[in-house]
Amino acid sequence: MPFGLCNAGATFQRLMDLVMSGLHFHVCLIYLDDIIVFAGRLEQHPDRLVMVFERLRTAGLKLKPEKCLLLQKSVSFFGMWYRVRG
Repeated sequence: MPFGLCNAGATFQRLMDLVMSGLHFHVCLIYLDDIIVFAGRLEQHPDRLVMVFERLRTAGLKLKPEKCLLLQKSVSFFGMWYRVRG
């Protein structure tokens, strides 16, 4: 989305909420252009990633590979660190 548009952030957030409906808070967390895919077990993670990737592909959205971090044990989100249990 081009910078400088009025309410661009809110518009993109609404798009992401629609694209990820049903997955938000169950499979992933979304805030603007950040998507955190989480799973209780490592075996679940690939299936959840596929679900998110399929939703993005269907919506015609693309990811920038150099900005993607996979299989992280901890992430910083809203300035707080979250760590995987176990």
